[in-house]
Amino acid sequence: MTLSKKFFILALFSLVSSTCYGFNLNLDIKDINGKAVENMIIYLSPLEGQKTPKTKRQIIISQSEKVFTPYISVTQVGNPLLFTNRDDITHHIYSVSEKNAFAFTLKPGQKVTRAAPSQAAEIAMGCNVHDWMSAHLLVLETAYFTQTNAQGQAQLSISQKGKFLLTLWHPQLLSTDNRQHQPITINTDKMVSIHLSTKLSKVPEQKSSADFDFLLDY
Repeated sequence: MTLSKKFFILALFSLVSSTCYGFNLNLDIKDINGKAVENMIIYLSPLEGQKTPKTKRQIIISQSEKVFTPYISVTQVGNPLLFTNRDDITHHIYSVSEKNAFAFTLKPGQKVTRAAPSQAAEIAMGCNVHDWMSAHLLVLETAYFTQTNAQGQAQLSISQKGKFLLTLWHPQLLSTDNRQHQPITINTDKMVSIHLSTKLSKVPEQKSSADFDFLLDY
């Protein structure tokens, strides 16, 4: 086999591998004091016309012990959302988010399935019965998103290379639109460490000393 043919085969193998397996983007997120940030949403928006995959992944938003679980969720447009009440009391879930307002009652053990909006959105949720309960849902056009763990770490698998806009989002991030952006080029596996440029406010306390459950028979 000639040298040029070897190079061609290696290049073809590399291209096929990248297409089939993609790249891993490993992330480490710290706040302005160098502490790990948990539950930070990280997503990539294509800057060169890349077509991101369409997922069909259901996410579950529970009410358990009078708290939304999880506090922060993320999904792709149009994906199914399952709301489930794991408490033995009634919850009245609502959102007044622009263009995506809703309200419905969930009795003990009841489940409700809805579709995420067909366009990108930020949805803040609460409970009309228990006014300390709050949660946030981020709906994205892109399928390239992840969420940091307790150590502030996360991984994204990306099937296409090129230039992207990397965005950090958290409802308590004290910046414009609760976001921080930076461009990134993906053409190999990569490790990225990011320090937030602004502070995070405190997550609202998810409990109350008052105990009122007047919608048991709603």
